Amino acid sequence: MRMDDLKSKNAHIPHRPITPHRKFAGKTRFGPYGDFLLELDTYVGDVMQALKKTGQLDKWMNHPIVPT
Repeated sequence: MRMDDLKSKNAHIPHRPITPHRKFAGKTRFGPYGDFLLELDTYVGDVMQALKKTGQLDKWMNHPIVPT
């Protein structure tokens, strides 16, 4: 995958400038943007694990995000 492919698929990310934490800097071959995506994915995974551990994952995943 090329960097342009990453950017076009994730152009909706509103956070600018992309500045990954030093823990994630240099961890991917896609530069700061790829490092930021790795950091974001890691944190989402942490939240998912916490929800699963506390038995809230199913409830959370089935809750509508946008009111209907």
